[in-house]
Amino acid sequence: MAELLGTQLGCALLLAALAGATAQLTDGLQAWTYEELRQRSAARGALQAPPMALRDAGGQALELFGGGAAGAPVYLVDFIYTRCPTVCQALGSEFHRTQEALRAEGPQRVRLLSVSIDPRHDTASALAAHGRLHRADPALWTLAAPRSEEAGRLARKQLGVVAVPDGFGGYVHNGSIHLLDAGGRVHGIFGYAQWPQALAQARALAAAAP
Repeated sequence: MAELLGTQLGCALLLAALAGATAQLTDGLQAWTYEELRQRSAARGALQAPPMALRDAGGQALELFGGGAAGAPVYLVDFIYTRCPTVCQALGSEFHRTQEALRAEGPQRVRLLSVSIDPRHDTASALAAHGRLHRADPALWTLAAPRSEEAGRLARKQLGVVAVPDGFGGYVHNGSIHLLDAGGRVHGIFGYAQWPQALAQARALAAAAP
């Protein structure tokens, strides 16, 4: 009898621990996918990009998200690699549509930023070719790569961006649009087909900035 009670107690403790871990991993049982978890974290202000040292398609150095000066732009950011034949091409098409919507409205403080997850292969010329393919206007849309692979990994880790080698020389990765202010705080995460919603929230954030 004592052994049975001990077994039952052990099972109860194990189930309680499992329930607690499940609640923690699913944000109180409210989110069941990884992207939902990231979206909820962004809504709480819990995602923050580190300062990013980048090089653009012209080979110029960029330093982004290291501060939040008044009047600085807000950014819609995606993570790509130029050899990607699938989701990155869809992201490029949607960013082009976003760019044209921005162009139609005249000057404003919203910028598009595509950051490479493969800086070893995504040289300035590769980024420039990708930009030409998607008709990127450098005044509105910057394509860039981290100046070191470690810096890129750190930025993705802090933002929860997944980029896993697929065994064929490419990557399996998130296909999301991230809304960041100039200080690097993430204000929203959107699927690439949700670019109109991402743009609307970016406009609102830019309008509310000092």
